[in-house]
Amino acid sequence: MKRSMLYTGIGYLAAGIGFLLLALMTEYALEPLFWGLAGGGIGPGIMMLWKYWHWTRPEHRMEYKQRMKNERINLRDERKAMLRDKSGAAVFRISLLVYPVLMLICAVLAILDIAMPLARQLLWILLLLEVLQYAMGWGIYRYLSKKL
Repeated sequence: MKRSMLYTGIGYLAAGIGFLLLALMTEYALEPLFWGLAGGGIGPGIMMLWKYWHWTRPEHRMEYKQRMKNERINLRDERKAMLRDKSGAAVFRISLLVYPVLMLICAVLAILDIAMPLARQLLWILLLLEVLQYAMGWGIYRYLSKKL
């Protein structure tokens, strides 16, 4: 296992502990954010350290090498790459259909004066998100078509 996993785990754990200390020492509007960042740092940090410790033990080294070999094979497998591409394209198309439905719901909420300011803001955010996603998909497609 790479040493970078160890260093990254230590970094996550240190950041999580730092946010935990900030959350314990302060009482203001950002305190819940600090609690969330503390959990988001400590949890993955502990998991990364445990994985490093587990896979670097002598009795697990051969199993780890076999897993890495299988992972390299799976990443280069043409069929799996094609399936990943197709699933990404399907998710892109589905999300382009879901956003207008959400925008319709927000528009109805705004017309009925239910959560009026929030519905209007959410409507604009969803519209911006859909335009941005469509533009990025188009741009990436054009870039890849010229590159390949």
